[in-house]
Amino acid sequence: LSGKSALTMRFCPRCGARFSNDSQFCPHDGTATQVVDQSTNEDPLLGQVVDGRYRIEAQIGEGGMGVVYRARHVVLDKPLALKILRTAMAKESESVQRFINEAKAASSIGHPNIVDISDFGRLKSGEVYFVMEYLEGRTLSELIVSEGGRLEASKVSHVLTQIASALAAAHAHGIIH
Repeated sequence: LSGKSALTMRFCPRCGARFSNDSQFCPHDGTATQVVDQSTNEDPLLGQVVDGRYRIEAQIGEGGMGVVYRARHVVLDKPLALKILRTAMAKESESVQRFINEAKAASSIGHPNIVDISDFGRLKSGEVYFVMEYLEGRTLSELIVSEGGRLEASKVSHVLTQIASALAAAHAHGIIH
């Protein structure tokens, strides 16, 4: 990693979630994100190799259950995303089971509009993680903002068709979202 983008990311001052540098607005609450310098970040996972296969390159997001990192397979040189269950939640068996169920559910559907899960494991510190395909692009919130707060009907139709298709596939597998 080199350059300023490797040392900075954006965060939402309202909810505290962190995002990649291209996220100008928080997808959770619409607040303008701010840049945070990660060069002083003490995240022990950055630069580490997980299970001898996945080098952690940067934190790209976080949610209620976990933190998502951009990682790279050290042999295949392939970018991936690695989601790690938060430390506090990793101590709760119910949360761990929900996290495992999320990985199983997503990997069982096999739909082009649902992220593919390719691996699952546990860190030496006990937290569970799963590995998924790394997708670049904009969130729906970012798309709406970039279009001036309003999307053309054809774009809305295209997006909704993809969402409905993914939900139908999940429902066909007994997963209600």
